[in-house]
Amino acid sequence: MNIYYDCVVIGGGLSGLAAAARLSLFGKKTLLVEKNASLGGLNTFYFKHSIEIDSGLHAMTNFSPKNGAKNLPLNKLLRQLRISYDELQLVEQIRSEIRFPSRSIIFDNSFENTAANLKKEFPDEANGITELCEFILRYDAFDLESPKLSAKKKISEFIEDKILVDMLFCPLSFYGSSIENDMDMNQFVIMFRSIFAEGLCRPAKGIKTIIEIMSEKLCASNCEIRRKTSALKISRENGRLIISLSDGYSIETEKIISCAGANETIRLCSPLIKEQVPDGQMAFVEAIFCMKEGFSLENYKNACLFFCETNEFKYSPPDTAFSLDSGVFCCPDNFYYPEDAKPKHSFLRLTLLANHQKWLNSDEKTYSKMKWELRDKAFAKIAELSGLNIPESQHTLTREDIAEIVRHIIMVNNGSDNADDIDHL
Repeated sequence: MNIYYDCVVIGGGLSGLAAAARLSLFGKKTLLVEKNASLGGLNTFYFKHSIEIDSGLHAMTNFSPKNGAKNLPLNKLLRQLRISYDELQLVEQIRSEIRFPSRSIIFDNSFENTAANLKKEFPDEANGITELCEFILRYDAFDLESPKLSAKKKISEFIEDKILVDMLFCPLSFYGSSIENDMDMNQFVIMFRSIFAEGLCRPAKGIKTIIEIMSEKLCASNCEIRRKTSALKISRENGRLIISLSDGYSIETEKIISCAGANETIRLCSPLIKEQVPDGQMAFVEAIFCMKEGFSLENYKNACLFFCETNEFKYSPPDTAFSLDSGVFCCPDNFYYPEDAKPKHSFLRLTLLANHQKWLNSDEKTYSKMKWELRDKAFAKIAELSGLNIPESQHTLTREDIAEIVRHIIMVNNGSDNADDIDHL
């Protein structure tokens, strides 16, 4: 006999948590299945030597000040999920930077400041920048009927300078593109607004705050959560959907919301759905360093530094295991924390493009060697980018412990957060 639910949500990442909470709040009998023991997907946390480590979060996009415009995405989401603004304990970035060899653009949570800085660095493009910003702010990025459109091609209608085009694409690509060397126009507009027009922030106490809030919402609204449980197959019987789970149960439901990724969902539905696109090849490695108490970056104030070592930004898998040619250097300390909410530990994080196949197909010895190379080169790169002399002795953890924090994250097409893609090295 099948167990019945009004709706089943596959995947306990942030989108799955929000979907399950919204359904449950409106009285739908909802089941959330998550293959990992912890919720949050790629954006979760874990502990090493009693130190809490965010494993995915650099910064939240779509900042809105308290009592900001009701139509801003963050405020709409909070209303829909019945979360008060104060629960998130958001802190704004001090500033961030896009840095290429010949140019640098500083941006913060004031869109006027950001636009002015763009025009100051690229005065010949001032009119194009104004027209582009106006176009993006009125563009309907959520029109599901709109045709696929190359963002590179469209943005080039406003901006002639290829370096400026690449500088705009650099942060938006790292934050939200699975397409090599381009983005869908809708996605570009969404990310442009999220990062430049609205800005960056983070919960003062990290991603744990959001996961705990969402978990409490789900429990309060009687949403059932099955952890360590995978969806194995989706089929149809007598007009209803049946989901076979790894715990041996079969679930009957009217609706399914899958947050497992498009191709992963299609594979679950086979042979009901046969259409499939190739899996994306974009992958990333991230090195996270925990610094000793009292460590300071002195006058380095960037929350995020999006860098490219050449004046042509290439967003594609490198030939080597990882590439230092571009990436994101994040300093979670560089946000406006209240005095009583400053982080107990300082972290330095470096995210780089990676070649998934190099990591996947290597033997244990080669894998370990690549990991140590990543660790050493990432730390040297952080020192170079920050302009500071950071001695090895500033690490809180030993060399062996730091190996546990270097993470290899593969992000496949359409936002998969498959647990097999995450390696706690």
